[in-house]
Amino acid sequence: MLNFKKFFGATVLSTFSIFIYAGSAHAISLELNLGIADNPNTEEIETGGMGSFSNYYNSPNFKDKATTIDFNNVDASKKIFSFDKNGQETNEENPFIKYTLNSQSYIRNGTISRWAPSDPNGDRNESQYLQAPELNSKITIDFKENMNYFGFNWGAISDNNKITFVNTKTGTRTLQQFVTKENKTVIEVQDQDGNKLKSFNLQELAGGDDPKTVQAPHQDNEYNTFAHFFAETDEETFNQIIIEQISDEGGFEMDNHTFHVGKTGFNDKQTTPEPSLILGMLAVGGASIYQRRKQKLVYPG
Repeated sequence: MLNFKKFFGATVLSTFSIFIYAGSAHAISLELNLGIADNPNTEEIETGGMGSFSNYYNSPNFKDKATTIDFNNVDASKKIFSFDKNGQETNEENPFIKYTLNSQSYIRNGTISRWAPSDPNGDRNESQYLQAPELNSKITIDFKENMNYFGFNWGAISDNNKITFVNTKTGTRTLQQFVTKENKTVIEVQDQDGNKLKSFNLQELAGGDDPKTVQAPHQDNEYNTFAHFFAETDEETFNQIIIEQISDEGGFEMDNHTFHVGKTGFNDKQTTPEPSLILGMLAVGGASIYQRRKQKLVYPG
């Protein structure tokens, strides 16, 4: 696994280029980066061929309440499959995590399809992954407990990929939506009613010394990333995620899901940097840095 000290240092240094949205007091925020190539479900260090995984797994405190699903051992013919807290497939009647794929969604194999989400270097993923390949294809993920974090390997990104966070325990309340647009170059953040709140330009995020997206040559240089979604408050924790392709323009490909259990917002147990550090960061990073997400420097307990 990636050396934690090196990772923590890199996180501090790259704070200025982390892109987060938490537009109101109640929101699900988004962070993009390239993830890591190490699979937390294996004891051996993986060096590619399986896409990207959540870099948050390097924190022991995070790991204690997290589950990663890599789909590699799931029967690809299944439309309904479930997992326990350890990420092992189960037949329990009331499982920890349950996936339901409609007739137009599938588990694919990266050895056959080149569109599996790539690893941090943009290299080909040859493992199994999830795909909602066409209009009206839909994948629903239901959770036994509320979650405050969801991360996944996303790519190759196409227009009209849509992800919706829902809390069915509060009257099936939609919390927030994220939709890809503008010729595969933008992720748009939307409120519960589909109104635009913010957008992320994938082209801009691919440049510089600390890129957040990568273009994969084997996918005609389309963009890949690792997306991290955080519930900012207790009210934004979720127990259902809906993944859809809402047009015939490409498909929604994803892999290596990581979930973190939490009845409170992801940031609630984290500390805020000292005022002097905040001022120093503002001086270097500019006023556009969202102070709220500087808390990401300390992992949840």
